[in-house]
Amino acid sequence: MAKKQSSSLNYGPDTALILGERDVRRAQAALTLAPGKGIVEGVGVVQNMLSQKAKAQQEANKKDSDDHQNWLESLEDPSSVYQLTNKKDKETSLNWLRNKRQQYLNAKKLYKQTGNYEYEDQANMFGSQINNFISQTSSYNETQAEYADATHHFGKANGSNAPKHIYQGDRTMVIDDNGDINFSIINPEYLQKGGQGNELVSYNKVGQKWNVRNQTAETFISDKVEGIYNDAAIKGPTKYTFNRQKTFTEFYSHLSDRDKYGPENSMVLAETNIAGDDSFVEYRFKDAGKGLNFSQMWESGLLDDKFYQGFAPTGTDPRTKRKTYDNSWMFDEKNSDQLNRSLAEFYTDVARSRFIDGDIEYEITQENLTEQELEDRKAQRRADKQIDKEFEKPDKPSEKDKQLQRLEDNWNNLEDPTPDQVISFYRNNINQSHELRYYNQQEAEERSLPRGAGYYRVIAGDMPDTDEIETFYLDFITDSFNVPLLKSLYEQNQ
Repeated sequence: MAKKQSSSLNYGPDTALILGERDVRRAQAALTLAPGKGIVEGVGVVQNMLSQKAKAQQEANKKDSDDHQNWLESLEDPSSVYQLTNKKDKETSLNWLRNKRQQYLNAKKLYKQTGNYEYEDQANMFGSQINNFISQTSSYNETQAEYADATHHFGKANGSNAPKHIYQGDRTMVIDDNGDINFSIINPEYLQKGGQGNELVSYNKVGQKWNVRNQTAETFISDKVEGIYNDAAIKGPTKYTFNRQKTFTEFYSHLSDRDKYGPENSMVLAETNIAGDDSFVEYRFKDAGKGLNFSQMWESGLLDDKFYQGFAPTGTDPRTKRKTYDNSWMFDEKNSDQLNRSLAEFYTDVARSRFIDGDIEYEITQENLTEQELEDRKAQRRADKQIDKEFEKPDKPSEKDKQLQRLEDNWNNLEDPTPDQVISFYRNNINQSHELRYYNQQEAEERSLPRGAGYYRVIAGDMPDTDEIETFYLDFITDSFNVPLLKSLYEQNQ
């Protein structure tokens, strides 16, 4: 007997399948009989897809924009670039900044996409260059404003040759890849003073090395010199005599007063023509010195030979036949004490010259002379006094003078000394307790010494219990020694 089948089995037609096929046929019929409706529905699908894609792109663009903004905000504020007052400077600076920022953003984006640290390093480098440039434009704006203010209140700001020209006309701003600001200067005065038109001048090196006219020192010197003249003219030789050492000490002490002046002040004074100081040159060359300041007279070889001890001439003036010299040492900060001594000696000579004028004035005021006769008599008496000076018996040298002369003689006996010989000379003649070392350029770079090759005084040893090198305990003295510097160091150590 056959087994009875379960009642759940159904051998009839599959109604679900039939219904599904019906829906398919209806849909096909709808497409066949009503094609417009199908196209509309298809377009809707495409539009929906495009809308989603556009939305995704919009979100991606916003994300990129946010990234760019965040990256740029991590850099220094560039407002100082927009504050540049020179139109060409601003145009040059903005072009450099835009190009460099684009390089920075591209590197940041590539690093984000790839994770390659090479791109991160590039971005950091570009960012550092941008920040360096912005920092320099900010400093330039400040010093330019200070320069303009000083010029307005005190007359033309002064100093060494290049600085004053970077703030005014006849120069072009040049920005290197690292963001350092340089200037190409074609000003005739700059070129006449020895500036090289084909060499770029770095703002970092010279931008703040200027100063206003040193009116405090000018006033002190003028008052002192004219006071000596008045005393001599009014009191006469029986009641007033010129004290050379006292006058020199007063000038030197005033110029060396660090509470009043910095090194640039002496540089300014050397380039300032104080009324009357150009008349004191070697007597037979007095006309050649008219209108010149101290640095120019010194450079032209017009001063007394004592001012050129230790300096080698660079040529000969065809007009005066005097040897000429390079005065660039005056504008090196490390020579400020030497410059102060030279200036004090020079203005002491000027004061003595005015003392002679006053003495002559006193002697002839009682005589009934016309104005022209008075001037002729003064000229003759001055010539007589100058001749007397040339043949006057020199003062007996002091012990200090003897020691300085021995120092000079000992140094001159060294022919092309090695650094070890120089160090030995320094310890034997200047200060035995000082420890000196000499580093050549390679050694200086290895120790990160910014002043480069030269002689350094060791202020302290290496830091205990650390691997710190001695760089931070070295005091730069000079790259090479000469007699004036050695004498100055000797006097400082007494």
